[in-house]
Amino acid sequence: MFRSRHNSAWTRPFAPDNARFHYKKTGHDGAIVLTSSVGAFAGAVDMALLIQASAAKAGVNIRVNRVPSQGYYANVWLKNPFCACYWGGRPTTDIVLSQAFISTAPWNQSHWRRPKFDEMLVTARAETDTAKRKQIYRDMQWMIHEDSGEIIPVFNNFLDAGSRNLRGFVPTPTRQMSGQRAARETKRPLSPSSAIGGG
Repeated sequence: MFRSRHNSAWTRPFAPDNARFHYKKTGHDGAIVLTSSVGAFAGAVDMALLIQASAAKAGVNIRVNRVPSQGYYANVWLKNPFCACYWGGRPTTDIVLSQAFISTAPWNQSHWRRPKFDEMLVTARAETDTAKRKQIYRDMQWMIHEDSGEIIPVFNNFLDAGSRNLRGFVPTPTRQMSGQRAARETKRPLSPSSAIGGG
């Protein structure tokens, strides 16, 4: 999820028999509703259908509830217990953990709360040793991986390209299209004649 992840242990093998065993132990019966929409992100409905197909192999019945894109983040996200969501990058690890995972975060979409996690985040903020801070962040990510209610099926790579004929296009690692500012801030260069007041 963040810069401190670099280990194949983060990837779980597909184990439908194991999932079936644990799911039966829950005693749950009936469909689990997964709400999705193209308003969540491009491909969100297809992603939901792939999750549905994978879960079916473990005997888990997921019903995909496709809803309109308009108002998705206002009316569905943070209100439905199981829904698609998209997170863009953040400049620092602390920002994303503070916005999405700390107990008091308003965007804590799975409502996961662990006091130990909250304490570790405060400790990491104050840690000046880069290696120690990185290890704290790694341990926190492992807690999310092992214990939270998040399903993170993919990590996006952003590929940006600009032209020398444009001014103001600055690639950023956190968002596509110059940090989603390209339409507002990118301009064609002045022609030589207009640059000197000719016409």
